[in-house]
Amino acid sequence: LVGKAESVAAREQYQDELLDVEEKEALQDEKMARETAAAKHTCELQEANLAVVETIFEEMFAEDTEMTKLKNLPGISDIINSFQSEVESASDVFLQAGMARRQQKSHETNLFEMA
Repeated sequence: LVGKAESVAAREQYQDELLDVEEKEALQDEKMARETAAAKHTCELQEANLAVVETIFEEMFAEDTEMTKLKNLPGISDIINSFQSEVESASDVFLQAGMARRQQKSHETNLFEMA
C-alpha cells in the first residue's frame, strides 16, 4: 500500500497544514472545556438560587435610558468602573455566603434523610 518513504514525504509536504489543524483542534478543545466549566458553574448557581450574581451589574443598566447620556460626561467611565468593581466585590461575598449556606443545607438534608 503506502510505503514509509511516501508517508514521510507526504508528512513533510503537508507539515504546516497538519500543524494548523492540530492548533485549531487544540483551541476548539480548550473552548469546549471553558464552555463546559461555565455551564457547570451556572448550573450550580441556579441550584443554589444565586444565578443573579453573574448578571446583576449588566441587568442594573440594561433598561437605563439615561446611561447613554451620562456616558458623555467627563470622568463617568472611571466612576462606572469603580462602581462595577464594588458590585463585583459585593457579589463575590454574597456568592460565597450563599454557596456555604447551600452546602450546609445539603448536608443537613442528607443527615435528615439518613435518620
